[in-house]
Amino acid sequence: MVTDLTRLASTCQVPLSPEVVPQGGGGVILTVVDKGYKTSPTEDPSNRQETAVLSCGKWARTGVCRECGHEHAAIIFCGREWCPTCREKGSPAHQRRISRWWVRILCSPVWGQLVVTVPPEGRSRLRTRKELSAFRTAVHRWIKRRLPACVGLSRYHFFGDSGKTYHPHLNILLSLGYLPPSMLADLRAFVAKYFGVGGAVVHYRYSRDRYMHKHWVKYITRATFLDEKWDPELANELYRFKNCVVFGAWDRERIRWIKAMYREATAMRCVVCGGRVDWRRGVRVPSSELSDMGFEEIRSGLWAQPPPWAKW
Repeated sequence: MVTDLTRLASTCQVPLSPEVVPQGGGGVILTVVDKGYKTSPTEDPSNRQETAVLSCGKWARTGVCRECGHEHAAIIFCGREWCPTCREKGSPAHQRRISRWWVRILCSPVWGQLVVTVPPEGRSRLRTRKELSAFRTAVHRWIKRRLPACVGLSRYHFFGDSGKTYHPHLNILLSLGYLPPSMLADLRAFVAKYFGVGGAVVHYRYSRDRYMHKHWVKYITRATFLDEKWDPELANELYRFKNCVVFGAWDRERIRWIKAMYREATAMRCVVCGGRVDWRRGVRVPSSELSDMGFEEIRSGLWAQPPPWAKW
């Protein structure tokens, strides 16, 4: 049940400080404090991106149940769009984005999906974090001026369904229903003027159906930059770019209340007794060693040490 310290340290690529922690199920579990996981701030962005992708899924954080003391482990994922693990639909990274958006979607009974496509003549301008943020902010401000009571969430899709060709379009979910054609025409004119072109493409639809809202959230939060080789320069530029953004005057009390309810319903629970799991900060273990440490995989990304009587 206990992993040999010398063998474990020799297999790791970063400085390790091991310590043995009692396990509630009657055995012991080895936890490792990782002091070299983060890269240097002065390191080249391409190296940092590569390091994050290469280390994706290779480390896990550990936690213990408040009630029975059983140990749990959760795999750490990088969240990069072109990562072989995180780019898949339904991956842990994708599910995390869906969960964060769904909390806010519950704040309104009706939502509209607005898609603002960047004109081909203007795509060469949106090649940096600064320009991508500037255009997104300009669209958000236009919406807030015309619809002061509206709140929204937005995210870029960098490539289309066919892939390989840079095709940025801004997906926005708005807490409103019908929009008059005149307002959409004004938005098209605004986008065309922003890029200095003759016209722009803007699509909008709305629904009160929660199933449709769920579909939109899944679709918008999916990865579209599926291969770093499609545009290595843009991939380096997107380092630390915040793609999922909310805007507008949200009801903070309502958000806090919904988050509390949602957190209670979806919190990581102990697989033995259903109690809350407290995760240790700054503690990492190699995911390849979880089996040797007595962990068994419960579902994608979640491992636990079974009690002596458990058979799963």
